[in-house]
Amino acid sequence: MLHLIPFFHANIQYAEFHPGAAADLVERSYLPTLEFFAARPELPAVFEYSGVTLELLAERWPEGIDLLRLLLERGQIELMGGTYANPILPLIPSDHARQHVARFIAIYDRLFGDLAVPRPQGIFLQEFAYDPSLAPLLEAAGYSYTLLTPRLLLSGLRQQLNLSTQPLPAVGPSLAADGPELLHPLRMSGARGATLTAFPMYRELIGLLFDTAYGRKAFDSIADLLRQVDAHAGDVPALLFCGPSDAEFIGAYAALGKDSLSLDAFARFMQQVWELPFTGSMLPRDYLAAYPPARTVYVPAGSSERNLDVWTADPDNARLNALCQEAEQKLRLATVLHPENQLMLQEAWRAMLLAENSDGRGWTPRPERRLDCYNYALEAIALAEKMLAGIKRPEAGLSAKDSLLIRRHDDEPSS
Repeated sequence: MLHLIPFFHANIQYAEFHPGAAADLVERSYLPTLEFFAARPELPAVFEYSGVTLELLAERWPEGIDLLRLLLERGQIELMGGTYANPILPLIPSDHARQHVARFIAIYDRLFGDLAVPRPQGIFLQEFAYDPSLAPLLEAAGYSYTLLTPRLLLSGLRQQLNLSTQPLPAVGPSLAADGPELLHPLRMSGARGATLTAFPMYRELIGLLFDTAYGRKAFDSIADLLRQVDAHAGDVPALLFCGPSDAEFIGAYAALGKDSLSLDAFARFMQQVWELPFTGSMLPRDYLAAYPPARTVYVPAGSSERNLDVWTADPDNARLNALCQEAEQKLRLATVLHPENQLMLQEAWRAMLLAENSDGRGWTPRPERRLDCYNYALEAIALAEKMLAGIKRPEAGLSAKDSLLIRRHDDEPSS
């Protein structure tokens, strides 16, 4: 038996969209998707939003929060946890990682804490970036599972360390080739005795969704693949996370001149999948309650790209990381010397966390996204230096709206 669950990861700081495109992302993608699921209570799904995204929705599009509350109360969806501003967690200090996680939880509790639903048990790690030191941090925050790429999990199963020093295989992991070995979630042995369960997320399911929706491949091809995979599931059903993955693929991606998936095409695809005689659907928390992982392995540090070079090697990224280190050092000193200046400290630390946003670094970000990271880092440095010089900010602090740089671009074109 195979359980397949749609997954939507939403990030208002998406690398390839202009910072002024926030309204387009929300109104063309996020809200229509939530309205679509609200009108179809029989369709389950998993959603994940960065803390910044939830903060902005609550402030400017509260109807989005209302829809999420409805879906959560129904038990129709599971909301995974995230971080405040989507950093690459293995690349930042552990106390910064704790702040990103804690800020997300604080936002979640403010928006959904009154609901009689479980707190998020899973957390989405930006770019599937993981290292064993994260396990105790995430376990202490109440998280028990995450999603990782098959490449990283297979290296744990096969006890292959130092993979980044070896040539990259010509062909990446696939369900057909590697499903027999990696189909069920694994319990990962982390530092300090902590554990974290990881589901494999096969990218090819996302590609097959698009190929099928756009008529590039017949549905029979994915049906045949899933039939082969089901044969390897054995006595314990498997749970596979399928597309679209990035929530922005729905409705908004056409603005970049790329394939944009319609909700109707997505629904048709999922309906076909669930009509197969050997498939079903189940939320991850329910699956883990019924089928706890049977294998425990050590999984090394890595990401969706196997190593972390994408976010460090480029000269811009190297400089950004150096500025973030400078900001951190000065903020630590300011925090010790001027603990009474809480409003300014909060403003500076928020800028520090926003400067760590990975979408301004890796892949192909718009220059404005990268400049956002520079601006936030310099803002954190400037505020720390003011505090160290004994300057106090007289006003009562900045609102969430004023503190988010994406708002400074709202009047700029979103093309």
